[in-house]
Amino acid sequence: MYKLILFFHLIYNNYTCKPNNVNMKDTQKIHCQIDFQDFFTKDFVELNLNGCSIFSDTLTSDKSDGLTNTRLNVYKRGKIGYLVKFNGKTIECDAENQELNLIIILNGHQNKFMVHLTKGKYLGISKKNISEVYIHQSKAPFVYD
Repeated sequence: MYKLILFFHLIYNNYTCKPNNVNMKDTQKIHCQIDFQDFFTKDFVELNLNGCSIFSDTLTSDKSDGLTNTRLNVYKRGKIGYLVKFNGKTIECDAENQELNLIIILNGHQNKFMVHLTKGKYLGISKKNISEVYIHQSKAPFVYD
């Protein structure tokens, strides 16, 4: 009997508990999506979103499709915050600014961008040269072959 109660308790918790005590209604819709795309070759990249450190990692673009394995999904969290999900991780960021202030550090060189999502919520970041990146912004998801 004890095992049966424990079984139902585990099933109940699986379907009713929310990760990080987050209201899932606030995170149903992607606020923006960030893909690290072309021309990265063992480059050290750091990403900050509205003052919140998201990741630092070495990125390499695949030769066949031009993509790295780094895609971030950004969700609104209430009125002053974001949830950033990537590679099985979730990072919570408080931000008063509704615009996206991105700082991308490529091989020690800082690149700053103020992103207006009215131009599109899909962002593709590619390497321009050893110290610079550029952002391609789209209203439709990127299609990769």
